[in-house]
Amino acid sequence: MKPISQVIGTMPAMSIAQPLRIDSEQIASFVNAVFDQLKSIFPAWSAAWKTQGDIDNAKKIWIIAFAENGITTKKQVSLGLKACRSLKTDFLPSIGKFIELCKPTPENLGLPDPETAFKTASMRLYKPLHPVLEATIKEVDSYDLRCGRVSFKQFEYVYMNKVNCFANGEPLTKKVNSAITNQSDKPKGLEAMNITADQAIEKRIAEQGISKNAKEARAQALAMLGLKDRKNG
Repeated sequence: MKPISQVIGTMPAMSIAQPLRIDSEQIASFVNAVFDQLKSIFPAWSAAWKTQGDIDNAKKIWIIAFAENGITTKKQVSLGLKACRSLKTDFLPSIGKFIELCKPTPENLGLPDPETAFKTASMRLYKPLHPVLEATIKEVDSYDLRCGRVSFKQFEYVYMNKVNCFANGEPLTKKVNSAITNQSDKPKGLEAMNITADQAIEKRIAEQGISKNAKEARAQALAMLGLKDRKNG
């Protein structure tokens, strides 16, 4: 096995767009470096690893856990260590906790949390947004989103998938599993036909700039015909 310094030193610069894939030998070496950093971050590390044998056994478990849970990029581990540095404890996290910390969140990627993203996307005023948000809006359908026909749960599912694509350097155009909604919740038969018809009418009204307020719509219609509103005049 290569020395830690050699493995780390030969690793290319990490970027979100080009994640570094780590093979089995690199994972083993990288875990050594991770353990060294964890010891520096958590002064009470010896409470979990009392002997060199404990450390060696823990490394084996962490290597397996990394491989099983898809922790295969230097960026992922860096996110985990960054999160560890903000934990208010002197004691080591479990491997399960560390793996969770390695998973990208919108916040540590400079993106809004799902709730804020949902509000921003629902009320957007046609100004440029982050590519992740743009891709999410496009996939859930911007018209349905503005009309309130996309639930927060649906939006969050797509948004978090786009966040993961962004973090792993995958194209944002990659389609999310189409089964993002509970099929039993979808309207069927006549109800579905009525909703479709209503959507078409609302879209046409929006395109023509007609107000949804009955009084304002009446005034607009009369103005278009060059007539005076006797009811209100």
